[in-house]
Amino acid sequence: MNRRARDLQAIALTALAATPLYLTQAVSPLIVGAFHVTLALVAFAVLGGRGAASLAAIGRVVAIGYLPLFAIDALWISSSLIKASVHLLFFVAIYQVLDPEARAATRQRLLVTFLIFTTSIATATHLSILLFILVFSIAAFAELMRLSSEESAVSVGSAVPSPGVVRSALLFAIPTVLVAALLFPMLPRRENPLVRGVVRGLQATTGISDSINFNEDRRISSDPSAIARVWLPQEAVPFFTPLRLRAAVYDEWDDGEWVMTLDRAVERVAIYEDQLTTARPEGFSFPARIEQKAMPRGRMLLPDGTWAIRAIDIVFFREPYGLAAAPSEEGQVAFGVTMSRQTSPLLARPVSPPRYPVPFEVASMARQIVGAETDPIAQARLIEAHLSTTFTYLGDPSELGRPVPVDEFLLQTRRGHCEYFAAGMVVLLTALDVPARIVGGYYGGELNPFIGSFVIRARDAHAWVEVWDGSKWVTHDPTPPALRPGITARGLVRAYLDALRDSATYFWDRYVLTFGRNDQVELLMRAFVGARDAWTSMRGKLAAAGAMAKQRGPAAILALSLAASIALAIWMLRRRRTPWERLLQLLEERGISSNDSTAPHELLEDVRAARPDLVPLVEPIIEAYVRERFAATPPGEDVREAARAALRELQAT
Repeated sequence: MNRRARDLQAIALTALAATPLYLTQAVSPLIVGAFHVTLALVAFAVLGGRGAASLAAIGRVVAIGYLPLFAIDALWISSSLIKASVHLLFFVAIYQVLDPEARAATRQRLLVTFLIFTTSIATATHLSILLFILVFSIAAFAELMRLSSEESAVSVGSAVPSPGVVRSALLFAIPTVLVAALLFPMLPRRENPLVRGVVRGLQATTGISDSINFNEDRRISSDPSAIARVWLPQEAVPFFTPLRLRAAVYDEWDDGEWVMTLDRAVERVAIYEDQLTTARPEGFSFPARIEQKAMPRGRMLLPDGTWAIRAIDIVFFREPYGLAAAPSEEGQVAFGVTMSRQTSPLLARPVSPPRYPVPFEVASMARQIVGAETDPIAQARLIEAHLSTTFTYLGDPSELGRPVPVDEFLLQTRRGHCEYFAAGMVVLLTALDVPARIVGGYYGGELNPFIGSFVIRARDAHAWVEVWDGSKWVTHDPTPPALRPGITARGLVRAYLDALRDSATYFWDRYVLTFGRNDQVELLMRAFVGARDAWTSMRGKLAAAGAMAKQRGPAAILALSLAASIALAIWMLRRRRTPWERLLQLLEERGISSNDSTAPHELLEDVRAARPDLVPLVEPIIEAYVRERFAATPPGEDVREAARAALRELQAT
């Protein structure tokens, strides 16, 4: 392989190392793109032999001026030492292509490439990074083996054929990945019991805001990432699906926006048998298990009908709103709940409609919809049916063209997304003096049969309404049922593939990204219990074998010893030493020592210095070994026969 081809491979490896930065956006994608474009242009110019000297001169001048630029970048341009350091790595990589002397320093270039690679994978959290790591590892191993082969050839002073590095790189990469997987559970990480890491917690893209302001553009997230997973007993599925997970309650109109009046909330904690009671159940109940990503303000996603929370250390519960918070530093929250079809508050308290300035036209509309009906829940059903059948649902709020107030939505446009439908229903009920509030959370749930959980995604964010019937809050949803989140038509094959992909993502998130201190302690405890049980079992089997031997006498012991001796003899006979091992032993007997790290060319030099008469015998053996291990094609039979003949002659010498 000529020098230009080697340079081109090294440049391609450096460009590959920076590829994930487009997706992680640890630095600006524009800078990464400029790096790749500059790298390609300079590489083609240098490899083509056009203006290499002038490019090198430019590189040296820019290198001198970059030091103050680095400080300016870190302090004012990017305002981040990490980003500025990545920019510095990009500059060094380009300079190494510009300067012929730096281009010849292969080890330094590989070091910069590995630093860029480390930056890329350190900022990536998606499962697809594993594929990139595997591809880069194979390419890096291949590059290192090419370098080793070339240096060996130069040291020996002979032309060694280019090795078949791809297959060999796979043989190195696969064991490396397996060893890394085995060591991963014990590596130091954030909240590790022995070493504290520096990784920050994961924050989900929730789509749930602290307020709703219809004077600003509203957006619906299309993010497919999983927010939460809910495990339900099989018999509970028909009663509690589609799932509704509560995340926020907007019950007051304040200066043009709907807000949560949590400042008036009363914290109530009733603990009985290690659970937090949050409401009074009515009817049958079922347990459920929930795993969710850590959310702003520590919000816990509670299914409708939750009346108890289990298996969590600290919970702050806002009883009038059915909202709970559990601070977590692990990137996730896992807990259990008990649900009932209906619940009522633990404490009775007066409830009043929100202070919304209802226009006369909206009040007239509300009275026209309900007619002579006076029951609050019946009025809510009539308004719910009216909105869901006569108004138009928009999946994308941008289709409105501009922010639309709720009154205009009800009286003129009659089009909007779920927040408009929920707010419109609350305003109409307020006009009838019926207490109601907007609830924000997630709706739907996609069953993954491989894991057995319902998956709630960021795109499932939804808003609905709760109406006070005099003793409890009753859920209503004016959004047309067919247009609510989670209603998708998929074929059997698509559903199967989606479930497989979701399962892989779940295990990646759960056992890699959020595998924290508690998981490590639990793993150690399981390993300890498993080792104890295995030792107890082995002691029992040894005791039983000893008792049997005593019963059957010396004949049994003799038979076992004979069987073990035969097995050992067969193993020793089958273990044949390779020609290379026999060569090392024969040279050791002649006073030429070596070890496992001794390269073939180094061994040949030692023989030439100590016993020049043995060089003609050692050279064919080393040549056959090098071709067998590193050549693209195995050596021919003539080469092998020459090595065997030389080995026999060396043994007889």
